[in-house]
Amino acid sequence: MAMPSSTTAALSRLVDRTRVPDPTLQRHAVGAVFRHLLSLPAPLPAAAHDATSALLASPHPAVAAHAAASIARLTATRPDLLPSDVALPLLIAPLAASPSPLLASCLVKAVSALATCALRSGSRFPAHDHPFIQALASGADGARAELMRQAAGMVADRVDWVVKFLRPFVMFSVVRKGDAAFARDLIGALAAAAVAAGKASVAIPVLKMLQDSMLHFGRGDDQEVRLWLSSAECLVDAYVVLLRKLAHGQMPTYDAQASSATLMETLLSQYSFHQKFLGIDSTIFGLSKHLFLVQKDLGLCYIPEISVVLSSLSYSLTGLEFEHEQLAALKLLSFLIDWKYENGTFPNIHNHKRSVNFQIQLLEGLGTWFSYFSNLKLLCFVSYQ
Repeated sequence: MAMPSSTTAALSRLVDRTRVPDPTLQRHAVGAVFRHLLSLPAPLPAAAHDATSALLASPHPAVAAHAAASIARLTATRPDLLPSDVALPLLIAPLAASPSPLLASCLVKAVSALATCALRSGSRFPAHDHPFIQALASGADGARAELMRQAAGMVADRVDWVVKFLRPFVMFSVVRKGDAAFARDLIGALAAAAVAAGKASVAIPVLKMLQDSMLHFGRGDDQEVRLWLSSAECLVDAYVVLLRKLAHGQMPTYDAQASSATLMETLLSQYSFHQKFLGIDSTIFGLSKHLFLVQKDLGLCYIPEISVVLSSLSYSLTGLEFEHEQLAALKLLSFLIDWKYENGTFPNIHNHKRSVNFQIQLLEGLGTWFSYFSNLKLLCFVSYQ
């Protein structure tokens, strides 16, 4: 839409006023620009977009920060003037110019606010156009820490769309080369936020998303493997806290137990990629035993899903070279089998059908374990007692 020359000139004069060296006057000048934008017919023309871009590119941090917040408010209150699909690129573009960490944080806050507004109105972001991925890919100092805070805040807000929105961002973070520390910190922050939410219906989907990301994390050097293992410990701790909350609150624990078993199966299936890292086997077996021992101590019962861990252990045993690793795996097997038979026929399970395939899988797995026990001369039972 064509803009009258008088309006173009008025916008230029208002943008020029933001160049004064006084931060207070700068904020008043930015406010005047956006009040003028509110007087224009919808949608805003290209010249108005140029004016907002000029404000965001200002060498004065107060101007750019106030402009970012003003764009977010304008889009939230008048999406007809400035739709989110137009506003988001305006906010993300300055991140590529290596702004100060404080300004990058302000820009990411505005991006997050706009994304939240768009999601609540029913919009969805494909991976190639995801605002958090674009902000992280910019490499701006200060953007990563703020992205982590905003993502954790979304989880804490308990919104329905949070997992669908965050999944591409989390997956991009874990496969991104050279930034494994951020991936570890992000997994930790989201796990903590999920557990703090206090509801299993909120925490479990987020924790499942994080354990899915572990399938693609830790494939680099030894440092990345250490960070992967640190993330695994964080997820185990998150499940321990969640299960204790649920058990002490006398709330259902079955879904949390089943999800925790899936986590351990995931970790056990991945350790073979990290065997060059000495001691990782024993650490994972120790994490598994800690997680299941906590469940047993809470009075929770063995559930069928835990037998998937037994199947993974039977496969893992064939690849273990050192005696201390074999012993750790066999102790875990012994503990799980003892727990299962202490419970008999899964007394705490209601309305959950045990499939024939599951029973066949369990029997086949037990045959493998007992054969392996014989080859090792029942080393685990001697040590266990």
